[in-house]
Amino acid sequence: MKTYRHILIILFPIISLAGISLSHASPHPFVSTKYNGPRDGDAITRHPITYSDTVSPGYDCLWDLSQSTDNGNSYKLSTRLVNDTLSRYSTTGQKSVIYYDSQNDTVTLAGFESRLWQVYYHTPEVWLPATNLNFGSGITGIIRGRGVYSDRLRYSIAGTYTLTADARGTLIMPEGDTIRNVLRVHTQRKILHRYFTMDSTLCDITLCDITDKELAQVSSTGDILIHDTRRWYAPGYRYPVLETQTLSKPTATTPLSHQACYTTVNELEQLPSDPDNQELQELARQSLEKNHDSNYDTTNPTDNKTNGGEDIRYQFSQNRGDRSVSVDYTVAQPSDVEFILADVTGIVYSTDTHHCAPDEEYTVTIPYGHLPHSGPYVLYICTDSNRYTEKFYK
Repeated sequence: MKTYRHILIILFPIISLAGISLSHASPHPFVSTKYNGPRDGDAITRHPITYSDTVSPGYDCLWDLSQSTDNGNSYKLSTRLVNDTLSRYSTTGQKSVIYYDSQNDTVTLAGFESRLWQVYYHTPEVWLPATNLNFGSGITGIIRGRGVYSDRLRYSIAGTYTLTADARGTLIMPEGDTIRNVLRVHTQRKILHRYFTMDSTLCDITLCDITDKELAQVSSTGDILIHDTRRWYAPGYRYPVLETQTLSKPTATTPLSHQACYTTVNELEQLPSDPDNQELQELARQSLEKNHDSNYDTTNPTDNKTNGGEDIRYQFSQNRGDRSVSVDYTVAQPSDVEFILADVTGIVYSTDTHHCAPDEEYTVTIPYGHLPHSGPYVLYICTDSNRYTEKFYK
């Protein structure tokens, strides 16, 4: 397992870039280099967790991380321009460095370095395409690269990849934040390796590459590794809220290696000045408030989407006319449901607990006119086993 984990790091270390998230966001999420490309000076924290994505591609999906376990080994990712260039970036984390090239509105994976491994791609994989990546769109391509292991072995990497925005839906974070309009981007690589001694004549630079014929044969021989990377994006944030990577063989029933990590919503919201994404967030906020303003005496119809999990199903709505929020809900089994009204800094203004029976329909209305300031507030919906989050603006 340890060997395969090293191979996973070679193929792509889990210190990646890109991502966009807002609870009430644009109805059409997308990924682009403008909003999601690397920026010089950015730094974020990654939190490894125990999570395996089993959600099939499609629309209106739900990813629930509320029961995922934080492994407690968080680490920082720092992005810098390389040697004062304007096109190559390095992202450092977990004692490794990954390089990206940003040219012609396209971000590609350029290489990777660690204490033992070095690899550079002369036919790189596209990480962010020049055109917006929307739900259902994608690209395919070829990867080719060369590297060195511990100054003892040289190797070639070659294969094919498919990048697809294959799912869209709602993501519940470990802290309970509910993020809607999330776009999952799935990259699957089929990789073939060849290793050589440092003094091998076969490792001459003109002979070190894997041939097209070998690539054509890998599907029939099964002599490949399959590397799946999934990234979750939502409008308004530059970097992903969640990422998983899985390494497997076509003939294996279980993965050879699997990693997952996330970045908290609060940290992504506090990144230094990012006018492009701040504009997205402001447009989303204005759109939400405009919808509410036009529905003073009725529930905003865009809020009537059913949310929750296996324990509770609910619909959240805001009535700006009487300055209140409402939750219509049912529970799957007898339980206590607690509603906590707080601001985004964690100050609690009210709590309300209800004893609920299954198959009954309940409604709770919580006024917010007494809250001290205009701006964002949070309603936490807590069951015996989970916590869900709804953000709204006074």
